Amino acid sequence: MCQGSSGAGNDGGAAYNRSTLFMLCVPYLLLGGVAGYVVYAFRRVRPTGSTGDPFAAPSDPSPETHDAEQSRG
Repeated sequence: MCQGSSGAGNDGGAAYNRSTLFMLCVPYLLLGGVAGYVVYAFRRVRPTGSTGDPFAAPSDPSPETHDAEQSRG
């Protein structure tokens, strides 16, 4: 009843070592995935005319706005 990994045969110790390695690696893999996504999200190609500040107002007006302003005055 309390044989543990010794009852699994010759490969019992290796299975225990693999499961321990898996449990130690998974948190780092998850953290690496989240960190990779954050780096990707902030370093992706910005639209044309962007200053790099995601909260800045657009520096180049859209063609519709530009045409409407010129037709007014």
